[in-house]
Amino acid sequence: MVQEKRNYSRISTRIKARLRRVESPEAPPLFHAGRLNIPQSLPDGQSNLREANLPEGLGAYLESLERKIDLILSLLSRDSLKNDFPLETEVTELSGGGLRCFAPDEGLSVGQAIEMVIFLSQLPMSVAGVVGVVRRIEQVEGQTVYGVEFTNLRESDREKIVHFVFQEQREQIRTQKND
Repeated sequence: MVQEKRNYSRISTRIKARLRRVESPEAPPLFHAGRLNIPQSLPDGQSNLREANLPEGLGAYLESLERKIDLILSLLSRDSLKNDFPLETEVTELSGGGLRCFAPDEGLSVGQAIEMVIFLSQLPMSVAGVVGVVRRIEQVEGQTVYGVEFTNLRESDREKIVHFVFQEQREQIRTQKND
């Protein structure tokens, strides 16, 4: 009997991701949100503008302008991500330690090292970059699903993933209570 060791909560989800093959599971990640001009929003929608003591109308206008600029930068960054991470996939389970995803068009094998960019939200775009290893391949309802263990990721990206998992868990609990 195989005993699983889980250090993180996981959630069933359906979010997009892009990936590429890498030489080693310890390879330094190519992806870095700052390098691609992807806006890094402050937690809980906080804005530095609120602390600037600006007139209310001007502050609201500048926040609106900031959101529009973030949107434009997000759209421009997507093209760059498609070039660097040519394979598209869909994540079906996510945790701070790994994920499950559908097979991309080109098959991967157990032990294959990959780097992924996971789209945690579309607008504003929030992404996390991970390097991992394909640990298992399964057939689920006629589709190939990969189990990937994370081997190299920045702590800030792990925090984004864990935050996303907790948000999704809260939403699922609220939905169950209302039903």
